Amino acid sequence: MNKCYDILPTPHHMTSKVGQALEIKSVCMVGKKTKIIEKALRVFNKENPLFEADCAPADVIIFDTASENEYINSRDLKIFKDKFADTQGYVLKKEKGKPVVICAKTDLGCAYGLMTLLQLVGKNVGEFTIYDRPDFWGRGNKWLIWAECGIWAYDFGDGVENYKKRIVRKLDNCLKYKINLINADGFGFDTERFPEYSDIMRFICDEARNRGIHISVGGYSSGYGMVGYGNTYQGKGYKNRKSYPDGEVYECLGTYEAWHMPDHKKVDRSKRLTGYRGREWGTCLSNEALFEEKMKELENYVRKTHIGCISFHNMDAHEMHPEFWLARCEDCRKKWPNDDIFAKDGCAGAFAEFISKLIKRLHSVKDGDYDAERDLWLRMASPGYLYAEVTDDKDFDTGVKFWGKVTDYLTENKNFAVGFREEFFYQEKNVPRAEKIKECITNAMTSVGNFNGCDGFYDDKLFAPNSALNYVMKGYSTILTESGNSFQEPLQLYNAEYLWNCDNSAFYNVTPKPQSYEEYLKVFYGMLDSSCRPSEVYGKGGMLDVICTKLYGEKYGRNLSQIWKLCGKNGEPPIACASNVDIFTNFTKIIFPMRWDIEGITLEEIEKKRERFFECHLMTEKAYEIARDVSVEYDGDKEIKADLLWLADCFDVCRRLCALLFEYTDIYRKLQICFDTSDWSMEPEIIKNLETIKPKIKDYLLFADSKNDDPVDLFGGASVRRKDMGEHLDYWTDIMVSSIKTKKRIPDDVRPLATKNWW
Repeated sequence: MNKCYDILPTPHHMTSKVGQALEIKSVCMVGKKTKIIEKALRVFNKENPLFEADCAPADVIIFDTASENEYINSRDLKIFKDKFADTQGYVLKKEKGKPVVICAKTDLGCAYGLMTLLQLVGKNVGEFTIYDRPDFWGRGNKWLIWAECGIWAYDFGDGVENYKKRIVRKLDNCLKYKINLINADGFGFDTERFPEYSDIMRFICDEARNRGIHISVGGYSSGYGMVGYGNTYQGKGYKNRKSYPDGEVYECLGTYEAWHMPDHKKVDRSKRLTGYRGREWGTCLSNEALFEEKMKELENYVRKTHIGCISFHNMDAHEMHPEFWLARCEDCRKKWPNDDIFAKDGCAGAFAEFISKLIKRLHSVKDGDYDAERDLWLRMASPGYLYAEVTDDKDFDTGVKFWGKVTDYLTENKNFAVGFREEFFYQEKNVPRAEKIKECITNAMTSVGNFNGCDGFYDDKLFAPNSALNYVMKGYSTILTESGNSFQEPLQLYNAEYLWNCDNSAFYNVTPKPQSYEEYLKVFYGMLDSSCRPSEVYGKGGMLDVICTKLYGEKYGRNLSQIWKLCGKNGEPPIACASNVDIFTNFTKIIFPMRWDIEGITLEEIEKKRERFFECHLMTEKAYEIARDVSVEYDGDKEIKADLLWLADCFDVCRRLCALLFEYTDIYRKLQICFDTSDWSMEPEIIKNLETIKPKIKDYLLFADSKNDDPVDLFGGASVRRKDMGEHLDYWTDIMVSSIKTKKRIPDDVRPLATKNWW
């Protein structure tokens, strides 16, 4: 593939000859100009104004039917036999003395051809032929900060109308780079979470649909594990009841697994299974009244929002064990008497009936131009996420066989996919697990929720190149890459490359490709911890430079790309959001960083955290300086300038926060030494340090509070936890003073730890 044209994502096949700078001034549409094509033309016109001719000749002719004519021959049409080419593929060609021609079987394919052509305008290309289609039917990023759970990353605190305008721009970018799935909200189906919620979601979903993009939300169809996380779940948690709304509660199915146990692979299998959890939480499949209660909430949500995709969780179970089915209630036993989890009158048949009913009901929703049967994708995950590192090969095969049987028994399967977590290779044999999934699940699509860094799960780095490993998941229908929020726009475009063309990039391909589980994890974690930084991506003129030039223009792109290349001593990133895995303890944003009441913490652990805060501060300071200088100087699109000013503001807040965290942890270290050694000679110094940091914390709180004016999101949008973090430091420095006075490591007046119970 010729890289000289910097087309992103890389087309699957392109031949070309050098010519003069390509000029496109007019376009002729042969066929129906749908909303999707209108939006694509609008994106094209913004960068290269076109005159729309009523008939040929024109510089570009778009055909929305794939048939032979004076411009398209039988050889061209062979592309549409490839997988996914019939719905999203296109032919884009220019022959000597003829206009540029775009041909596709769908309006979306035509739009994608037009978006590729836009990247060729102005390039020195003469005759060329492009045959193109995606490797994955659904290709997604997320616009959330807390993994898939929530926080609207594009809410900059400037009100509803500015939020909506910003989202339209970002959707245009998705169309331009062939992203057709966005995880934009979670977790739950409450349409009243704040007054404007339904109107905003409907606006976003309608705008997305007009660009061939599906907006995705997540929530439970049963199980309701996250209800234990308080208001993080924005919906109802239904219990199994004899009648509704408040009949007798009874137990049925429950999760039955051992993924949460330490060293699970070293424990005898029979001892790994520790019992059932959550058996009363909406898990009964035979309870018709329960099903109706769920449908009321779900149908209301679909109708009010026009949502494009729902990712359902059932049981929050990583594995599917046969024992799971044995816990079913008497009514379920009567309806499905077989204890075999694969049987039609057993567990697989029960889930198939439940899913088929759910699909039929939700696809029956119609509202104006919205037709859920056509416009709504449904994804069902668990029991059995089959998470690669947690689930051994035997349990993986059991889980895939189970879902293969479920899908075999479905009576409804339109726009339905079985969902799993990311899968790599078998642990004991050198075969990609995706091959087994493709073999077993033939009556439905398959999808993967791909957590591969910069995702609010592993870490919150601004950039990691892990999507280049997508080739190992080839065979899935859809990949929803759970990364790419508003701080990570270059990552969104990088992901787009490997979602469209996962193993033939013109920019960077993993070489040599891992051939085993161990080899794969070595590369995967090397990319995560920043020890693997391929020059094709990070180097001068590499992929990050190209991407940032596309996003921010020739004049400023390469300078701005340095932000996403920043890396501290141990892989520490710049911090753009106060709620960030990299500065929180235990890789979770529920427990705040470096609480003073942590039991048994060691000086080594404290020192590691102290160094991390210092490195994060250095990286964030550098990111702030770059963003500040460019945002002030930037003289291009005013909306992009506003984005850059906001990004600089985020780094400004977080550089101050990281400096405080470093200073606080230094005090923490000194005070811990006093308690460990019973030597209080540093007490005067510590008291002086606390007196010094207190006014700095107050100043930070005032500064952070002044930045969040009018958030749309219930949780504060991209400014989430700025103030909370300052209050956290303010409180624990007070407790440190109390510890010094009482000489108690954990004083009596410490507030209880806010625990979050699963189930």
